[in-house]
Amino acid sequence: MKTLREVTLAEKILREIHMCDKCLGRQFPKFRPELSNSEKGVLLKFFAMTRIKGKKREGYTWKDLLDIMEEQKCDLCGNIFSKTDDIVIKLIDVLEGYEFENFLCGVKIPINLIEKEEKVKSKFKLRGENLRKEIVREVGLKLNEHLRKETNFSDPDIKIIFEPFNDELEIKIITSPIFYSGRYFVKEETVEVKKTIKEFFITYFKAEDAKVIIMGVEGALHLEMPFLIKVIHPKKRRQIDDRIDLNKIVLSEIKRLSREEFKIIRTDKLEKKDI
Repeated sequence: MKTLREVTLAEKILREIHMCDKCLGRQFPKFRPELSNSEKGVLLKFFAMTRIKGKKREGYTWKDLLDIMEEQKCDLCGNIFSKTDDIVIKLIDVLEGYEFENFLCGVKIPINLIEKEEKVKSKFKLRGENLRKEIVREVGLKLNEHLRKETNFSDPDIKIIFEPFNDELEIKIITSPIFYSGRYFVKEETVEVKKTIKEFFITYFKAEDAKVIIMGVEGALHLEMPFLIKVIHPKKRRQIDDRIDLNKIVLSEIKRLSREEFKIIRTDKLEKKDI
C-alpha cells in the first residue's frame, strides 16, 4: 500500500533527523496532494507515532514518540518557517516608497543547508521540493495577501532577494528598467540634450541612472528629433505626460515601451549595441 510505504519511510527519516512539519511534508509531494506541506508533515508524524507505539517491543521507546512529535530545531531549515511572518513585515517596510504592480521573490540559502538536504535526499531516495522553493512560495503568498499584488515569474516590476539565515535579515531590491520613446525639440542652442533628458527622467522616476539614445542630430535647433531612454532601477513607475516643457527643450510624444518594443526600435534605428 502506497501510504504505508510513505509512512514507513517517514518513520525511518524521523528516527535519524529532526524535521519540522513543513520540511517533512515537502519530501513527499505525492502523499495526500490535496494537503499543504505542513498538513502532510503533521499527518506523517501522527502515522509514524502510531506505528512506533505499536512496535514498542521491537526496541522503540516513549522517548522516540516524544522526539518525533515534540517541536525541535529542524535539521533542514533551522525552523526558518516560524519566522516568515517577521520576514514579511520587514520586507513590506523596505518596499515602502517603491511603486510596482507585481513582484518576484528570491532567497539565498547557506551552502551547508543545501548540502545537508542533498545528503538526506540521496540517503532516503527522496524527490521532494527543495528548501528554496518552499521559502519563496511561503513568503510570496504572504506578500500577495498583504500587498494585494501578484507574483510575476517572467518580467516582474521588482525583485525581492532576501537572506533570512544571517543574524540580521539582509534584503536586496532590484527594480526592472522602464523604457520610453519620444521626440525632443531644442529651443536654445547651448543645451546639452542627452544630459537634460537623462536628468529629468532620473528625477521624475527616482531612478539610479538612465541611458539615452538620440536618433538624429543632437542639439539640432528648432527641429523635432526622436529619442529612446532606458530608466535604470526606478523607485517610481508613475504615469508621465506625453508632453513635457523643460524650458530649453520640449519633449513630446512620450510613450511607454515594452522591453521588446524598445529592442526593435533600437535595432531598427541604430547599430546593435547594448545601452
